[in-house]
Amino acid sequence: MTERLQEGEILLFITSKSRLSDALSAVGATELKKTDSGAPYIENSDLKVSLSHKGDRIAFAVSLSPVGVDVEDVTVPRNVERLSRLFHETEKPDTLYDFYKIWTKKEAEGKRRGTGIDTEILRTETPGGVYFDHGDYLICVVGEGNVTLREML
Repeated sequence: MTERLQEGEILLFITSKSRLSDALSAVGATELKKTDSGAPYIENSDLKVSLSHKGDRIAFAVSLSPVGVDVEDVTVPRNVERLSRLFHETEKPDTLYDFYKIWTKKEAEGKRRGTGIDTEILRTETPGGVYFDHGDYLICVVGEGNVTLREML
């Protein structure tokens, strides 16, 4: 079955490496290609895609407009105080989980813009973001539209 996307809709697939082909098939694709900068795309398609993975977990977002997704393992310790100095003054996390909420949103925004995470994204307040807790993983999607979750594990 091929998913039909409408304007203002984002599909988020949470899957494993072994089932990524099933998620691709669900949107009528057989493979992901990569640009010279490493950004994923589906050849001969109007669909915009973003992909992130940690361990065996893959977050794959698809939309008709630019979209970004990031997944992080929230159990991995980070130096929150040191890394938070990079963020906008309104985005100062108190906990490791709060740090990952900000970090995943900034990573996803960089993917949506096609720039990757850069100084501008780090230093400016990043609006938006839809979050999904998935076991030890936090997933953030940035884009225009409502997010529909499809799990394929």
